[in-house]
This record gives sequence, C-alpha cells and structure tokens, in this order.
Amino acid sequence: MTEMQEHLSVVKFGIEVEMFLQTPIGKYLVGRAHEELDAARDALELVNAVDIQEVRQLQVKAYMARSFDKWLAEAVQEGWNAEAHLKALEEQSSAY
Repeated sequence: MTEMQEHLSVVKFGIEVEMFLQTPIGKYLVGRAHEELDAARDALELVNAVDIQEVRQLQVKAYMARSFDKWLAEAVQEGWNAEAHLKALEEQSSAY
C-alpha cells in the first residue's frame, strides 16, 4: 500500500467514525459511555476509601468509559491529520 493509499484509508475511516457518531446507535453508545463515567464518578465519591477492590473496579469502569470516547476522537483526529497531510502532498506536487 502506498503512502497516499494509507492516508486515504485513514481519512475514510475518520469520516466513517464521524458519520457513525451522528447515527442513533453512535449517539446511544456515546451517551451510555458518559452515563457509565458519571455513575463511576458518583460511586467513587461514596465508596469506602479502604475498600480497595471496589475503588479499583470503579476506576476501571471510569477508565473504560473515557477510553471509548478517546478512541473515537483519536480516529476522527487521525483522519483530519491524514487529510491535511494529503493536501500538503498535493500542494507540493502541484508546485513542481
């Protein structure tokens, strides 16, 4: 796969993620992740601090919910970056 094909693939995937986030399923999943994060934060405020097992479980729940958002945001950002790189390559090649 050439560099241009790789960048086009990343751009396409980023666009697909953006489109997915606008669908009812995408909105639902993002909403659920936010609810899980809020619930974990609320529970962390109330949990007995000496209950290390429960604290860790809640931290993992929060981490996973945050990670879901992060993964989607990274995919979109990588698509934007690849698009910018392709535009720069186009400008370079048209300058010659």
